[in-house]
Amino acid sequence: MSTTCASHYIQIDVITETSQENIIYTVHTSYVYSRCFHINSYCCLLISTCEHKY
Repeated sequence: MSTTCASHYIQIDVITETSQENIIYTVHTSYVYSRCFHINSYCCLLISTCEHKY
């Protein structure tokens, strides 16, 4: 089960908003459903549409 996204995309769990590297991102909901590729429970989201939570 290897679901990896492209280099310019980050794989985010749609429910917990946690990437596979365990980095929390703030996801704009409008982008989540319109500009992501749903792979099972994961979402390949463009990194530029995310903001890193510190």
